[in-house]
Amino acid sequence: MAKKQKDRRRTGVCPALPCKEHQSIVENSLDAMYLFQNGKVVLGNDALAKMAGRSSGAEMAGFSTKDFLNLVHPDDRGFAARMIRLKMAGKKGLEQYRFRVLRKDDSVEHFEIKSNRIIFRGKPALVGIIRDVSPEARRQEELAKLLAAKEKIERELGLANENLVKSCEELVLARDSLLRVNADLQNYKADLERTVDARTNAILAERDKLHAVLEGMEEGVAIVNDRHAIVFLNQAMKRLVGDVLGKKCFKSYLSRKSPCKDCPFKTSPPGSKSTEITLKNGKTYLVSRTPLQDLDGTWLVIHVFRDITERKKWEDRLQAINRDLEWKNRQLEEFREYTVKREMDLIRLREKTVALEKKLAELGQRK
Repeated sequence: MAKKQKDRRRTGVCPALPCKEHQSIVENSLDAMYLFQNGKVVLGNDALAKMAGRSSGAEMAGFSTKDFLNLVHPDDRGFAARMIRLKMAGKKGLEQYRFRVLRKDDSVEHFEIKSNRIIFRGKPALVGIIRDVSPEARRQEELAKLLAAKEKIERELGLANENLVKSCEELVLARDSLLRVNADLQNYKADLERTVDARTNAILAERDKLHAVLEGMEEGVAIVNDRHAIVFLNQAMKRLVGDVLGKKCFKSYLSRKSPCKDCPFKTSPPGSKSTEITLKNGKTYLVSRTPLQDLDGTWLVIHVFRDITERKKWEDRLQAINRDLEWKNRQLEEFREYTVKREMDLIRLREKTVALEKKLAELGQRK
């Protein structure tokens, strides 16, 4: 008897019927336990029935291999069918593997199966245990997602770090470039300030020279801005019109209420013009008006008053002499015409006298 049991253990032959203790262990196991033979379930517990969507293990009788494979996810179905065929044929296959079950609500559960080929009641059978590993699979999936996310983040962080390093390098280069540009700008600014100072000093010196020249002129000189206000008067001009600095030129010169009709500021830029003005002192002046651009770009006009009173008197005298000469020329012309007429009359009279003398001579000869 002992030898016979030893032979059964060596050949994988199970006892014909399990004892009640064994049956209780199988029925109360949390893992699904089954025995396939001739393409059907011969033995199955409640856990197997729950996996298959049945109420109890008793309902698993007649549950075929095809019914089992229909529970398997389509992507895993071919692999599970091949494992069953290999096991039943006594060929080497995986003793343990995992597969997925697709439920009617499209949810997916993960299971791990351990199976072995035995001889049950003289025929080949497949006995195995199926364990629900969905929580573990989900944890693995979540872990895989987390690892993938971690790898993605690490890649992104690596790329970001590379970009940051590159940006830092570019910023350093930009900073160095800005420092060089700033140094160049500072040097340019210093050169520009020196140039501006030199030009300003030169202009101020020229202005001082101009003012000195204007002050030393015998002619009256005034400078007027585009608002017709007098901004400069030399001493000669002050003697002519008084200290009218800041007042309107047309009011100070001529007591006008509005600018002159030929005012240079009526054109832009103002033009050069000359005019004659008789001031309150009774003297006549030739006023030369010349435009000048100030340092700030605004336009000024320089008024130079040249006394032409004596010249005007001589011009008046010359005009009177010219008028007298013209009258005398007309008298001479009339006398010349009269003389020519008298000469013509004398010539005609002389011709008549000659003609009478001839006639008298002829009359004398006849007697």
